[in-house]
Amino acid sequence: MFFDFEKNDAKCSSQRQQIKAWVTANLSDDVVGAQILVTELECSEPGCPPKETVIALLASGAPARQYKVFKPLGEITETDVVFALQASTPCDHQNPLTSESKTNDLGGDV
Repeated sequence: MFFDFEKNDAKCSSQRQQIKAWVTANLSDDVVGAQILVTELECSEPGCPPKETVIALLASGAPARQYKVFKPLGEITETDVVFALQASTPCDHQNPLTSESKTNDLGGDV
């Protein structure tokens, strides 16, 4: 089987840059200037969508913030980014496939 990694990487890179631009445009003042990381992850947990996108904000002198959008990278819209950033605390939004909040092994929201 042949995979065109360069084509896929260019498309993903372009989408990541677009998501970062949407994040930057919608950031609250307390994290302006934060480094923004965008990663697509596969999820194998029951009730979890097959792929989700994680947006992490890393700001000097502040705790890292992580937001999840339960969609593959290529399906993320600006509305999804705004919704994730407007969650009252990072990652407290619900998985739309199960309508349940998820928590991590440390007891915090994921």
